[in-house]
Amino acid sequence: MLATIIDTEGTICTVNPHGWYEVKVHIAMTSKDFIDYIHSLYRANSYKDWRGGNYKPQFHWGLTGFKAIPFLQGILPHLIIKKRQAELALELLYLKKQFEHYCPYPAIFKVEAQAIHTEIRQLNKTGLNRVR
Repeated sequence: MLATIIDTEGTICTVNPHGWYEVKVHIAMTSKDFIDYIHSLYRANSYKDWRGGNYKPQFHWGLTGFKAIPFLQGILPHLIIKKRQAELALELLYLKKQFEHYCPYPAIFKVEAQAIHTEIRQLNKTGLNRVR
């Protein structure tokens, strides 16, 4: 069930603040009950966002960094749409673990991490010019 939610309502992405390459797994929806449920299974960041007006409040849940490894490993066999993003995210996290005691990261890490980051961004693109 969680894999289906990630495939439909979730995001698996990478960000690159200052060359650190971070993995993020995020779900946003209007069901507070479901966000509370997933939060009970996987303690993570969760918050409410409301744009005002006629919009329903939106509830968010997310994991970042190494905390995402057990979650991604658990849902990977069941993912359909975002399977490749999950594989790449895990690859990046394992790569980071390999170099976690290096500061700054060596050039080989940066090259491999940038390639993973670029591929995930390409997979997450929306619209007609999307490349798979």
